[in-house]
Amino acid sequence: MAFFVCLKRRYNYSLMFVIITFCFIELNNGFKIFSLSLLATFVYVFIAPYIKRTLSFNSFNSYIYMAVFYLGIYIMWSLNNDLTPQINYTLLVNLVIDFIIFGVFI
Repeated sequence: MAFFVCLKRRYNYSLMFVIITFCFIELNNGFKIFSLSLLATFVYVFIAPYIKRTLSFNSFNSYIYMAVFYLGIYIMWSLNNDLTPQINYTLLVNLVIDFIIFGVFI
């Protein structure tokens, strides 16, 4: 969500730190560099306008953006590594934790 907010409000310096954070996550998980940034940009440019156009719930859209981003991470992980039930469980728990943090604090 920080990526979306930085792009929408044109916070360029904050966007740079978000992309650097994505790079650290990518390097630790074995993804190609800038793959999460490209995934987040794809979701922002192509999927977010479609969701915004089809759904009338503005507060619900952010949860859908997060779910689509995690679906993209799941697909990237399945292309790079073997899928185990533990990884599936970990990604699901991370998604739920993000939903809770986003719901409580924002």
